[in-house]
Amino acid sequence: LEILGPSYHLQRPMGITNSAWLRGYPVPPPSTLIVVGFSREWVDKNLTGCRLAAQVPYPEGIQNEEGRYHRDIFVCGPPRKPWPEFWKEHQSFG
Repeated sequence: LEILGPSYHLQRPMGITNSAWLRGYPVPPPSTLIVVGFSREWVDKNLTGCRLAAQVPYPEGIQNEEGRYHRDIFVCGPPRKPWPEFWKEHQSFG
């Protein structure tokens, strides 16, 4: 997304893990999010209007943590809490 996203007029990717969290979120904050790496329970608890859009394929029978636990790709609305509060509460270290 960081390399090809600008060609499709996408905002830069943002993340809450490790040093990606330090980059923050864009201003104005996005109203639509593409969310990967989180469970259905997490997105429903923390974000609005989430729908399952796809699953990451893992060809050739590759089995790893991501393929077993984090295959879902969701399209969601903004966080349930205001952006500053959400961002402060959701820094994680991987």
